[in-house]
Amino acid sequence: MFIICAAGILFLTFATKNSFLMGARVAMSFIFGAFLSAAAGWAGMAVATEGNVRTTVACTQGSLNDGLVV
Repeated sequence: MFIICAAGILFLTFATKNSFLMGARVAMSFIFGAFLSAAAGWAGMAVATEGNVRTTVACTQGSLNDGLVV
C-alpha cells in the first residue's frame, strides 16, 4: 500500500512539473525498483535461513567445530 501511495505522489509531482509521460515513467520505475528490492531481500533471507539450518544440523549431529566448518 505504501509503494502505491508513494508512486502516486511521484506521478503527480512529475506529471505537473514536466509531462504526463515523465510522471508515468518515474512512477513505474519506482514500482519496479521496489519490486526488485523486495525480491532481493526475500532471496537473501532464504539463503540465510538455509545456511542457519545447515549449521544447526551440523552442530546437532556433530560437534561445534562441524558447525563452524559449515
